[in-house]
Amino acid sequence: MRPFLIVCLTALAATPACAESSAQDLKNEAEAFCEVHNPKYWPDVDSMSLEQYRTKLGDKISEVVKSKEFRAALAQSVDMGYDAYKKNYQGNMYVFSRDQVRRVLSDSSWDCEYMKFHYEEPEAAD
Repeated sequence: MRPFLIVCLTALAATPACAESSAQDLKNEAEAFCEVHNPKYWPDVDSMSLEQYRTKLGDKISEVVKSKEFRAALAQSVDMGYDAYKKNYQGNMYVFSRDQVRRVLSDSSWDCEYMKFHYEEPEAAD
């Protein structure tokens, strides 16, 4: 299991983005966002410091997340505060990211198994 990780997404909100994206562009961006998390690109993760890991993951996410819709949605983790994050997303980056992508795509079935490599899956409620 990887340690619980919140990637700082402040840079996403600060970078200008294009006009509204098409539905297909958003789907493509969601696929690229998912692919960034693919474990095949992270063979050296265990040899990285936590700071190196967070920086590398944040940089890779910033490279593929270009639309204003995704930037705004993912940047909410910075703005909402920990109490709301914990209440609404179980304090879990996997749940947060998955739910934000679902909201942007208007697709409640969207998921990315690769994110579980980076963000622990939440424990089932009793």
